[in-house]
Amino acid sequence: MTYLLNEDFRKVLEYISDKKEFTEKEVRRELKIREDEIRKLLYILEENGVIYPLNIINNNGKFDFRWGNRVPNKKEFFNLIFNKELDKIKKEIEDTPKTIYYCENCNLGYTFEESYENDFKCRECGTILKEKENFRIIELENIENNILLLKKNYIPEKRVSKARGKR
Repeated sequence: MTYLLNEDFRKVLEYISDKKEFTEKEVRRELKIREDEIRKLLYILEENGVIYPLNIINNNGKFDFRWGNRVPNKKEFFNLIFNKELDKIKKEIEDTPKTIYYCENCNLGYTFEESYENDFKCRECGTILKEKENFRIIELENIENNILLLKKNYIPEKRVSKARGKR
C-alpha cells in the first residue's frame, strides 16, 4: 500500500514540507510517532529524491540524522510526491494483466501466457483453470482514486475566473 494513505506518514509529510532542514528526533518529538516509522518514510522520500541526508549526529551512541528538503515549498512538495506516487501506480496498472487464470483447488493464479503453455490446466493438479478478473487492478484503481482525493485536499485546483468584457 502506498505511504500516502498512512495518516502518520501524512503528518510527517505536513511537518517537513516547508522546512529546509530537520532531524528525525525533532519530528519524533513534535509528532509523537515512532522513530522506525519516521525513518521508513524518510528513506522512501530519499529514494524518490525529495529529501537528502545532510549529516549524522551522535548523541552518546544514539544516532540522529539531519535531513535536507529539496523542495521546501509546501505546494510544490506535495505536488511532487503525489505525482511520483500516481505515476508508479499508473505504471503498475499498465503492467498488471487484466485477467488471470485461477485454479480453485490449489488457489493458484496464472497469467495468460503461463496458462496457454499448460493448455489452461493447473501445473500442480491438472484441473482446468477458470478465467477471473484480476482484483489487483481494482485494488490499484481504488488506491489511485484515494490518492487523487487526497491530492485535491492538499493542492486545490486553480479556479478559472471568467474575464468580464467591457460593455
